[in-house]
Amino acid sequence: MPPTTSYRRPRIRKSRGRGLRTKNGCITCRKRHLKCDEVKPICGPCAKKDKTCEYPTSGRRSPPPDRAIDVGPVSAQEATQGQTNDSPSDVAIPGPVPYEPHDSTGLSWNCSDADVNPPLPAVLDHLPASDLTVSQSPIAFPHAYLSPSNASFAAVRWFGLLASDAARDSPLLSTAPNSHANQDISIDHYGAEGLKQPRSLQYATQVLDNIDIDGGPDAGVNAGGSPLEEALIWQSQESIELLPTEQALFEHFVNQLDLFDPTSQFSTFVAHLAIHNAGLMNAILALAFRHLALNPRLDNQEMPNKGEAALQYYYQTLHYVQRAMRFSSYKTSLELLATALIISAYEMLDNSTNDWERHLEGVFLIQRSQTIHGESGGLHSAVWWAWLCQDIWAAFREKRKTLTFWVPSKPLPALLPHELAMRAIYITAKVISYCADSTTEEEMQRKVEEASRLRAMLDDWRQHLTVEFSPLPLGLALAVQFFNASYTLLLAHEPSLGGLDQYLKRQSAIKRHVGEICGIAMMLKDSASSLMSSQALFIGT
Repeated sequence: MPPTTSYRRPRIRKSRGRGLRTKNGCITCRKRHLKCDEVKPICGPCAKKDKTCEYPTSGRRSPPPDRAIDVGPVSAQEATQGQTNDSPSDVAIPGPVPYEPHDSTGLSWNCSDADVNPPLPAVLDHLPASDLTVSQSPIAFPHAYLSPSNASFAAVRWFGLLASDAARDSPLLSTAPNSHANQDISIDHYGAEGLKQPRSLQYATQVLDNIDIDGGPDAGVNAGGSPLEEALIWQSQESIELLPTEQALFEHFVNQLDLFDPTSQFSTFVAHLAIHNAGLMNAILALAFRHLALNPRLDNQEMPNKGEAALQYYYQTLHYVQRAMRFSSYKTSLELLATALIISAYEMLDNSTNDWERHLEGVFLIQRSQTIHGESGGLHSAVWWAWLCQDIWAAFREKRKTLTFWVPSKPLPALLPHELAMRAIYITAKVISYCADSTTEEEMQRKVEEASRLRAMLDDWRQHLTVEFSPLPLGLALAVQFFNASYTLLLAHEPSLGGLDQYLKRQSAIKRHVGEICGIAMMLKDSASSLMSSQALFIGT
């Protein structure tokens, strides 16, 4: 009897025209750029992070992103889609967005076409990052997406990330005073009287709510007004008057971000901008409240509910930025740049790691789209260096490369003392990127050469230290701490090819650098430097 063979069902290959992918994952994983295991009702990543797991109701996928962003058509889209009136009641978080299936059931922070032009979900559909995997970074975007002409796109994308994450986490508002999740978000932290005072912060925060976007002054869509005329709308003509508590918070903020800047751009220029911009002022107060909540011993006035108040000011910031993003001049303004950086600093203190990482990349895109770097000068440089300090900490925690690819043009002998201090921060960023690379046997020689190059940079920096570095003042002391932390990281991660003797020498050098880091940390007593000093301690030890 001939042997029988088991029947094998023929494999039916799907049409290439329809595509082979039938599973897109849950909406939450797609928003977070994570791989979804498709387990229902709650997938693995959502269960692990205790997230709300939602699946799209339709199997139809969004159209693939364009190969490049066409600025012209989007401008036309702005003109045709920004036709809805705004009112103060529009602050409520709406439901489905019909034209993006994979986000259709997710919440959004009023990302309708009436509030952000072009419509926020539509813009994100055009950007590749909306469908990127978690391993991809905005640093790989084509230059067409990040040219100065597309600066508005970078700002809109940053706010899109910020708003969608805020809407997802909006139940947190239930703990904040005068606020309700999924309802109109109250922005009057100190009572209704604030809205009746034309020069109060609460009044200035809502002043754009009554601007009719069908009228002349809307975002350059229907109006022919100049950027200067637009700025007169989204800026407060009168100085914002702060309550006594807010004044104390404002004064607490001013010395937190100027550690390496002798011109004190944040203490002087940003503070001046905030007096006429409610979004920036709210961001400053949110950061100050959050810092005091983490350091109650610094609160001389013993203000209650500091954590809840910080959250309230944070959402007030989003409320204002949401309205102001309708204006083209605001999307590329110094006010928005400073606001984005301060919001990022708030989120770093708030320990919202996943969201903060994405928003930090959004700030990177805003700066790159405007060609902002460490030698841009003025507030641009101050924001860039403050952002780099945040990115160094994020990259170290996540074991990834830093986002910057800028190369300084000034030689070390031409640098002023504060510029030398900032150069140490830049070298630290390069060392952290080096440590994030995995070492294989084939790349051993390249890693050795790269480590030698970085060590030469560190030694060269130390040889150019000026007399101002001894004794160590505040900002320069932090630079020396990060120099030693960089050396420690480099010694710990470079390939060891010298046997036991080389290993013992390396351990002795690491011990010496750690001792210097700890010695400087014990010397620093001020609160302004405590955060970066503790980061240097964590990195170097």
